[in-house]
Amino acid sequence: LSVIKDHVKKCSGVDLNERYVQFMREKLDLTGKVYSQHVEKVKFQEKFDVICLFHVFEHIADPIAFLRHLHELLTESGFLIIEVPHVNDALVSIYESAAFKRNYFNSPHLYYYSEKTLGTIGKKAGFKCEYLPLNEYGLLNHLCWILLGKPITGTRSEGRLFKLPTENVGLPGIDLVQPFFDKINQEYKTYLEKQGCFDTLISIMKRYNK
Repeated sequence: LSVIKDHVKKCSGVDLNERYVQFMREKLDLTGKVYSQHVEKVKFQEKFDVICLFHVFEHIADPIAFLRHLHELLTESGFLIIEVPHVNDALVSIYESAAFKRNYFNSPHLYYYSEKTLGTIGKKAGFKCEYLPLNEYGLLNHLCWILLGKPITGTRSEGRLFKLPTENVGLPGIDLVQPFFDKINQEYKTYLEKQGCFDTLISIMKRYNK
């Protein structure tokens, strides 16, 4: 919200955590209202051009009913941006990492989605879907899970960069090998995305025009 608020006419937010809501109200200076209750219970006074759900949808018990409700909150040309964990994460579908599976498949996540399942649900709720594959985590993170059974702090990539753990940053000689690692990491992540084995699925859901 802090990134987008200066580029749109009005920006509102919803979060069930009261602390986060208080932070948004006090620090973000949003042009719209911030709500701390379920979307279905909020009485919005206007319709929205874009509604974003970042790692929220996998927690929804009745996804079709939820999407139908959001459908009614959108303008005629409005759309949803939904980001969820991808069921074909390479650590599950290729490497079959038992340690990662114990971390990945957890009770707060009610569903895990592929392009097919997300598209089927979207269609039933009145949306047509487009997809964007994304690997937020790259080669180093995968090697850590495979070899050590755990991630290493600081391995989350920034874009296509190969981000080394914090304790390695600034060591003599790192600048010499960093371009090599960045190139390998980019090629690795791109390859996995083409194979359909990525960790994050982004769907752009547009309303059907009747």
